[in-house]
Amino acid sequence: TITRALTMGPNAGKEVHELHFQTITGQLVDIRKDIHETYGASWEFIIDTTIQGGDSEQIILKMGYDNGHAKSLIKKLPNIDTEKDLLFKAFDNFTPKGTDKVLNGFSIRYDGEKETIKPAYTRDEPNGLPEMKVVKVKGKDVFDDHEQMMFLENIINTVIKPKLKNFEEPTTGEEPATDEDGGEVLPF
Repeated sequence: TITRALTMGPNAGKEVHELHFQTITGQLVDIRKDIHETYGASWEFIIDTTIQGGDSEQIILKMGYDNGHAKSLIKKLPNIDTEKDLLFKAFDNFTPKGTDKVLNGFSIRYDGEKETIKPAYTRDEPNGLPEMKVVKVKGKDVFDDHEQMMFLENIINTVIKPKLKNFEEPTTGEEPATDEDGGEVLPF
């Protein structure tokens, strides 16, 4: 457990206690987009870590909406089998052998296996993922990933979430059934 004082927002100065893990093993059961008034948008990946026959336990893996770790994870999700336990591991400042690139990201593999799950979207095989655009902000070139994030969010909502255990079909906004007097028909 790590204790730290919050430095921003309405709870600045308040101490919080956090659990930090090197890896998390379990089934991905839901993904939510959270929008916080102060901190902005983030992803919540809900992982069921229940051990067979044990009490239900879920961990929320929370990452910034357009964070490099989140993008790395989301790009791999179309390739997972949602019925299997996964091992999730973040990595920072990793340099693959034979390169001088420094990478940050997220690896996923099936529990007990060595082979990591490959991304469905890469620079060499984008599979429809838009490229980041370079735009000028205050005279400087910066990368704009808005279209890329909209694409990935759509993939989460239309491809990944329907395969997850906690998925609920969104309501269509249909009018409630009414009786002959115009009153709403209740389901009991």
